[in-house]
Amino acid sequence: MSRKKESLILKTLDDLNPNEAHLLLVALEKKAQTIYWDKDAGEVHSLITRGLLEDIPDESTLSHKPFRVPKFVWDHLQQKDAFQNLKTKGASALPPT
Repeated sequence: MSRKKESLILKTLDDLNPNEAHLLLVALEKKAQTIYWDKDAGEVHSLITRGLLEDIPDESTLSHKPFRVPKFVWDHLQQKDAFQNLKTKGASALPPT
C-alpha cells in the first residue's frame, strides 16, 4: 500500500466514534495487534471499511472473531499523541463506574 493511501487511512482516526475508538484502545491496552470482537458489532464493520482493521479468516461458529490492526495503523497508534487522542474518544464508550 502506498504511503499516500496509508496517510488517508490514518486521517480517518480523527472521525472515530466512541465505540470505534474503544475497540482500538482495548487492543492497545492489551498490547495485542490481533483482537477478538463480536463479528456483528457496528464498529468492526466501520473500522474495516476505513482500513483501520482487517478481517482474519476464521471458520469457527463463535460470535467473537479475530481482527487485526494493520501494522502501519498499529505503529501510528503507539505514538503518545495518537494514543491520548484515542483514549479521549474511547472514554465515552465505557460504562460509568
